[in-house]
Amino acid sequence: DVSRNVVSAEKRTINIVTSGVLDYYDAIQEAIDYWNQKAQCAITFATSGAGEIVISAEYNSDNDDTSLMFVTPPDFSGNPGSVIINMSCTYRPGTGTTQARDMILHAIGLAIGFGHTACAADSNPEGFPIPGLNSIDEKSIMTKETNPLRWSGFSENDIKAFKAVYPLDEPEPEPEPEPEPEPEPDIDPSIPWIYSQDDFDIELSVRDFSEDTPYVFQN
Repeated sequence: DVSRNVVSAEKRTINIVTSGVLDYYDAIQEAIDYWNQKAQCAITFATSGAGEIVISAEYNSDNDDTSLMFVTPPDFSGNPGSVIINMSCTYRPGTGTTQARDMILHAIGLAIGFGHTACAADSNPEGFPIPGLNSIDEKSIMTKETNPLRWSGFSENDIKAFKAVYPLDEPEPEPEPEPEPEPEPDIDPSIPWIYSQDDFDIELSVRDFSEDTPYVFQN
């Protein structure tokens, strides 16, 4: 699914900055590398330049230990959202794990406008379905987080969704060249054409191909 707002559909690199997430710095870089290699869409990520997505971490003051993170979607001007990792969450992934990378992939997906993908645990998520894609995808990186976490990178459906919302400006394919006309066969009027089947023979002799002279048939 996709949220109400998305970021600019032009090909661009979105810069990510971090605040207080030293434990997950490597996971953020791994997520960026994974996205840039596999998402196949017009959005890429980096950690240089002015920050457009801020990923921070904090211990929740409301003693919320069940929410993994808090992510805002893009605003009405097309700016991406922000991410707060809840350090109080009891099932927060350990540093240096694949689930830590996948947590960041899920978060930046939300921050650029993707909603949760329907699955058995969340069959009717908020958002707008993307036409032409599977309505339920248990393997999607955008399924709602569960305890324990069970993400496993991008699914095929994820990549189709990324390309549908943020398509690459690929050139139109070159048209196929017109086939060359086959040359007319050279006909020698002195050679008869003979068709034989069983005991029945037909012989066709071409005497003249001029316009005013009729063909001569002989059997």
